Amino acid sequence: MQAVDELLTIVMVTSPVPSNPSTEMLEHVLSSCTTAGGFNTCPTIVVSDGYRVASAGQRPKPKAGRVAPDWEEPYEEFRHKLDNVDSTASSALSGVQHIRVLEHKGFAGCLHIALRQVRTPFVLVLQHDRPCLRPFDGAGLLAAMLGCSQLKYVGLPTKASLARTEPAHLASNWHLQPEVWDAADGSFKLRPLCLWYDSAHICRLDHYRDFVFRKGRDWSGGFPEDSFGQDMQQELRSAAAEGRWKEVHDTFGTYLYDDGGGPVVGHLNGRRFRLDEPGTSLRRKFATTSEVK
Repeated sequence: MQAVDELLTIVMVTSPVPSNPSTEMLEHVLSSCTTAGGFNTCPTIVVSDGYRVASAGQRPKPKAGRVAPDWEEPYEEFRHKLDNVDSTASSALSGVQHIRVLEHKGFAGCLHIALRQVRTPFVLVLQHDRPCLRPFDGAGLLAAMLGCSQLKYVGLPTKASLARTEPAHLASNWHLQPEVWDAADGSFKLRPLCLWYDSAHICRLDHYRDFVFRKGRDWSGGFPEDSFGQDMQQELRSAAAEGRWKEVHDTFGTYLYDDGGGPVVGHLNGRRFRLDEPGTSLRRKFATTSEVK
């Protein structure tokens, strides 16, 4: 197998949060994920979404790209830091490529922009507030995807996604008993997944470019999970009712990594903490939890 850094590029999407101008949250998430998967040498792209400042009388809506006036300066300082990361520093951000998006594009739009810069066959997509909680077999996962073209997307498990791939859930909600893919050495399984999650996942670059981001789809500043993912569920439910579930699922190629160790990915409450809280530890500031979808 090729070296991991020749196979995989890491793409993280970020946007304004109260912790700006600190890069601490990004560093924590990126460090946890690269260390957990053995991806420390992989090329990394961080995309910072654009925004607009709420005018007088307007209510800020950060998820829609409209931020309070007092968020602008800290976010611009944060972006300046990303532009000027010392490539020789020991920070997890050392050597990253930063892409500034001028207008609000949302998670999907930012990801679409970043993928144009990717030169590896696989991409690890990260959200800025979802760290890895424990190690996983990154090299083994890439080897599995290289060896089986059917594996197009593999999500790293959260508590919720694990529950939704349990045989009992699939039997009661989907009336399915799908086959589980086993790693050659038996160290992990890949369970068929019925929803496209934006949470940390490895995907084939060409699958994103040619299938997910196919021409004609209007992302409107949103998330793949909320648009593409919902369309996917509808298609799969219809196919299941007609006995064509496997045929249709193969076009999506979505699976969930499961090594029996529980959730790999957690969630940081990035919008709830500020750095002006004296004596606050990283764990308390971010309130890590694995109970996310």
